[in-house]
Amino acid sequence: MMSESADRAPVELPERIRTLAGDTIYPNESRWAFRTEGTTFSFNFERCPPTAHGLVSAWKQVLIWYLKNKSAHHANSAFHRMLHLTRFLAGEEGDAIVEITPTDILNYRGCLPPQRGWYLSSLSGVLCRWNDLGYPGVPDETARLLRSLRLAGNEKGVAVRTSDPFEGPLTDIEFTGLMTALGDKLAGEAVSEEDFLVIWLTACLGLRPLQISQLKIMDLHEPRGADGEKWLLDIPRLKQPGKRPRTLMRTRPITSTVGVMLLRQSTYVQRRFEDWEQGLPLFPAVRATRWLAGYEWHRTANSIRLTTKSVAEGLSVCSERTGEPLVITPRRLRRSLATRAASEGLSEYEVADLLDHSDTQNAKVYVEATPEIVDRLDKALAIKLAPLAQAFTGHFASAEELRTAPGGTVRGGAHAPPLGACGQHAFCDFAAPVACYTCRQFRPWRDGPHSAVLETLILDRERLQATTDPRIAAVNDRTILAVAEVVRLCEEGSDCE
Repeated sequence: MMSESADRAPVELPERIRTLAGDTIYPNESRWAFRTEGTTFSFNFERCPPTAHGLVSAWKQVLIWYLKNKSAHHANSAFHRMLHLTRFLAGEEGDAIVEITPTDILNYRGCLPPQRGWYLSSLSGVLCRWNDLGYPGVPDETARLLRSLRLAGNEKGVAVRTSDPFEGPLTDIEFTGLMTALGDKLAGEAVSEEDFLVIWLTACLGLRPLQISQLKIMDLHEPRGADGEKWLLDIPRLKQPGKRPRTLMRTRPITSTVGVMLLRQSTYVQRRFEDWEQGLPLFPAVRATRWLAGYEWHRTANSIRLTTKSVAEGLSVCSERTGEPLVITPRRLRRSLATRAASEGLSEYEVADLLDHSDTQNAKVYVEATPEIVDRLDKALAIKLAPLAQAFTGHFASAEELRTAPGGTVRGGAHAPPLGACGQHAFCDFAAPVACYTCRQFRPWRDGPHSAVLETLILDRERLQATTDPRIAAVNDRTILAVAEVVRLCEEGSDCE
């Protein structure tokens, strides 16, 4: 099946190497376990089939090149794509695999299902680089074949184009519900400021988990002087070939509210690590780990990812599309930010810049697939969608609350009939009654004119739909669903806790 290359010298591995990120690897070991600035990697060559052991030394040299010249993520992709190929070839039970022939490539291409066709596209660059480096295992005829093939890449943007309800961008109603619930949990101290900030940086700035894990307290800049400068945050750029971690930064403005919260987080970190002289992380780990110098107390990207998932699950926000709790991941929040930006009219170049992409190939999908705003939301549809969205989170006023409501009576105007009571003991400066229906403290009365409120909101929506930007018209859609739920519960004579 395969014959050993005679024109290539045996491969000798160095005793140790340093990666582009600065970590040390011992190439002669059968397992490489190392960390970069926020991510853990493991290359276990014992997983390679025995018939392919003749390739391992050359394979390791190619991975060393990627670790020195590209990044650990590039090397990780190269390792797993090559592992998949060798396992396929080993399944044929032939001779020892000492080189990858054109026949092997064609057979492998033919076995890949459509959804994995991109495997060979990704592997092609690795094998061509292998050939260019001159190591045995990939002869010239194999490299020529790979360069001549038209290979399908990983199909981009499927979840965005199809508005997938589990992986695609959130709708405006879902996003508003998520951020409102997050704010409510923060106010009720059910979510820590640190966890709130992790979600906010992902949802509102589009930061990747690895970028959040790399942040240091020195990256936050307070407004200086009397000229009203903004709060600023320096963000590490990722996926920049040949660059060490944090050598390229991008400065982004942040709101004053978030800036003050980040300053409190920074002060907490400084007090916790008052004897530590290295650059302190903005989001420290619980305990120190074997890490790159200067990153010993930084959390991993996976830790940030798990925080995002667990905090979002705790919010219990439901989708009006599925009636189930939202599935939230950092990637989905980034997709939502890009989609909302494209809907606001940003170009593909501006969307790419927002996502910290170096080109526009991934940003195009957001501009091309900008979702249409729901153009019809009448009373019947609102009442049908309301139980799915669960936008109303209060409960009907009890007899006791009718008498002792700390926030007083809620009305639609000075002389309008009462709608309910406010269960909040503090001053509220939100506009009643529109803001009340999505507030946990709202205690609607069963005999309140909620149907009239619903009809007014829908009429306002229709008027705006005809005269202005559809996004302006849709701004109260979640409130409409909350009012519709109250109307539905009143009609059914049931309650909501």
